[in-house]
Amino acid sequence: MTLFVDSEIGRLRSVLVHEPGREIDRMVPSMMQDLLFDDILFGARAREEHRRFRQVLRFVADEVLDVLAATLLGALRGFADDVDLEDVLARLVARAALAEAEASS
Repeated sequence: MTLFVDSEIGRLRSVLVHEPGREIDRMVPSMMQDLLFDDILFGARAREEHRRFRQVLRFVADEVLDVLAATLLGALRGFADDVDLEDVLARLVARAALAEAEASS
């Protein structure tokens, strides 16, 4: 697959995304119109599609950040200068994803 993203200012430096969470699992038909959806989303499928989308974005952007992870990382920076916050955050995100996967099984 050939991927081409053209920009007036060059390569994308950062892309901020939000992975679909449990809010998608709680969607009911009466919410569709208010939330501007054409159909009910299936949480597991939406998360898998989002994961693939992030992989594609990595080909055209220097970094792809999850909005929650980026927010937490920014908040933590002032508290612990001697700790590798990216590593801590990566482990927390992995642990949360594992817990969510186990809960949906």
